[in-house]
Amino acid sequence: MPDAQLRQVTELADFLKAKHASSRPEAGSAEALLRHAESLRFQPGEVDRILSGISEMSHMDLEERELPATGEAS
Repeated sequence: MPDAQLRQVTELADFLKAKHASSRPEAGSAEALLRHAESLRFQPGEVDRILSGISEMSHMDLEERELPATGEAS
C-alpha cells in the first residue's frame, strides 16, 4: 500500500477511535458513574459512611506522604 493511502487509513482509524472514545466515558470515571447516579439506592446513612471512609483514607494518604523518610542506617 502506498504511503499516502496508508496515512489516510491511519488518520481515519485515529479519527474513529477519538470519536468513539469521546462519546463513551472511561469505565469507573466520575462521568461514567454519574450517568447511573439516579439508579443508585443506598440504605439510610450508607452514603455518609462511604463518604466518611473516603475522607479518612484521603487524610491517611496525605499524612503518609508528609511523613519524613525513615529507615536510616545505624
